Parts: sequence; structure tokens; C-alpha cells
Amino acid sequence: MVLKLLLIFALFYLVARTVGNMIRAVLNDPKTPPPMPPPGERPPRTTWEGPRPRSRQGARPDVEDARWIDLD
Repeated sequence: MVLKLLLIFALFYLVARTVGNMIRAVLNDPKTPPPMPPPGERPPRTTWEGPRPRSRQGARPDVEDARWIDLD
């Protein structure tokens, strides 16, 4: 009987703590995105400034360069 009560209280504690954390995260979210402007006022899209996929150092050879060996 005592073990059941301890288990129930432990589960209740974990559920209450999880719900509290979720409520706190929703109410105090510092990274909430700003509202979207109307379609006519959107800024122009920027181009990708990162490296090109093939310009990585130490890139592996393409699939066409692979050698296939038949297994008997």
C-alpha cells in the first residue's frame, strides 16, 4: 500500500513538473518569431552565402569513379 502511494505521488510530481515546464516555455518563449508582414512589404530574398557543395576540402570521389567488384 505504501509503495503504491509513493509511486502515485512520484508520477503526479513528474506530470506536474512537466506540465509546469511546458507552460513556462510557452509563456516565456524569447525566440517567438515576429509576425509576418503583408505580402507586398516583404524584403527581397537573399542568396545563399555558404560554400558550394563541391568546394569542400577532402571531398570524396564521385559515384561514377567507384570501382565495382563482382563477388562469386
